[in-house]
Amino acid sequence: MKLQLLLLLAIMLNLGSLRVEAMFKEPEIELVPIARVITNLQKQLLQSTNQCPASYHLARVYSMAYATNLFKVPMDKREHWPNFGNYWSESELPDTIYPKRSLQEQKTAWRHLTNAITLYEQAAALAKKSTNYYDQWLVFPSMLGRAWCLEQAGRKADALTAYRQTLKEAWAKEVEEDFDLKQWMTDEVDDIKAKRNPIRKHSHKSLGAGI
Repeated sequence: MKLQLLLLLAIMLNLGSLRVEAMFKEPEIELVPIARVITNLQKQLLQSTNQCPASYHLARVYSMAYATNLFKVPMDKREHWPNFGNYWSESELPDTIYPKRSLQEQKTAWRHLTNAITLYEQAAALAKKSTNYYDQWLVFPSMLGRAWCLEQAGRKADALTAYRQTLKEAWAKEVEEDFDLKQWMTDEVDDIKAKRNPIRKHSHKSLGAGI
């Protein structure tokens, strides 16, 4: 009986390790023509009952198309979303805006930019109303993406307002919402009594990387 229990435990641990490995496995990337990616994401917007993720990812594709000479989009084959690098890294993002020399290139870039502004705004509005954790995570990236696009469009005053609003809402969500003065003082007193460093970091539930 003990042997059977041990075997069962070993199987369960092995399955658990496989799940963890799959969760943190490097994404398998496939380069897909940008026109096909845009078409597929537009179809998802029309067909999906939850338009938030598709709005955000389509906005990001449009903004990248504006900023670069992007012909193919790196797609995550498992998640079926565009993948421009890890969420915690900006290594895949462009440092400069690709120059648009011809009139046609300028018109196309402007269309991409205006589409991105509209979709980022839509994604942010949907994410704020959503009860889905992943959708909620998209609130601040969508707001920040919209602010950047407004800046690129030459709407400096609107961009500054959008940047400030993003910072204000992120601060309220990430700092003020979790900060309880009474609890903080209790924690500090408990640390001193336990001879721990009272300046150490306490637990904080963050919504979104880097915010």
